[in-house]
Amino acid sequence: MNDLWVKHCGISHTGSFKDLGMTVLVSQVNRLRKLKRPVVGVGCASSGDTSAALLAYCASARIPSIVFLPANKISMAQLVQPIGNGEFVLSIDTDFDGLPEWVIVPGGNLGNIYAFYKGFKMCQQLGLVDKIPRLVCAQAANANPLYLHYKSGWKDFKAVKASSTFASAIQIGDPVSIDRAIYALQNSNGIVEEATEEELMDAMAQAVQS
Repeated sequence: MNDLWVKHCGISHTGSFKDLGMTVLVSQVNRLRKLKRPVVGVGCASSGDTSAALLAYCASARIPSIVFLPANKISMAQLVQPIGNGEFVLSIDTDFDGLPEWVIVPGGNLGNIYAFYKGFKMCQQLGLVDKIPRLVCAQAANANPLYLHYKSGWKDFKAVKASSTFASAIQIGDPVSIDRAIYALQNSNGIVEEATEEELMDAMAQAVQS
């Protein structure tokens, strides 16, 4: 061998080879933002090195970012870097190794529940996951046409007149994507639940205090 080149990734900005791909990603996001595309920020779930690289380059480009880290399962160096860059860091009690058993989605016009199903189905078809998690559509009791339809055994859907609710974003009595939502729930062995106004406010209070 007459010529040998070695690339040492341990002396990059964050000390990881993840810098190689992340600088490309953030550069592309930066370009899209300058073109006035609707890219608000960047986020990722990471076991350490990816989050450090993402937040370092986003901080440099002044792009908002957020990362989710597994609680008590990363090194101090991996934790200090994202926090030190001043971005938003969340700790989650998980290891990111498995697909969730359940996914809960709020339901108003019901496009989101089908979008989640379609995404998981595509992942399954590509061989990325073995199964689709069970989907849960959560509705406000004051605007609950899908919940009532589910409780009737999926018989004779009827729109309702939505009443005022603290969950104003899902205050919809005649959802556009009702057929697709039913398809998604039936094919994921999903369920529909409702929350009263009191339950909504209790949950909000608990979230603020946590």
